[in-house]
Amino acid sequence: MISLAKVAVTGGSLDPLLAKDTKEKKSDPLMDMLFNSDKDSDEKQVKSPSLMMMSCNLIEALRLREEIIQKIYEADVLSIIYKR
Repeated sequence: MISLAKVAVTGGSLDPLLAKDTKEKKSDPLMDMLFNSDKDSDEKQVKSPSLMMMSCNLIEALRLREEIIQKIYEADVLSIIYKR
């Protein structure tokens, strides 16, 4: 993942990264999602996520945060009850 980030920042070639994975799998969905699939151009650009995907991820993170807070509160209440 770090090497993928370095390639994205420097605009370097993906050939060394792809050479490792060609034996195992033909297409990497992460590479397809992050980079344009145009093989002819030397310059690869990072695609930014859509606003809908970002907002959905934000809503899910807030939902999980609230659920964790509720579970911690419930555990605290139960520990007080069991101590009595």
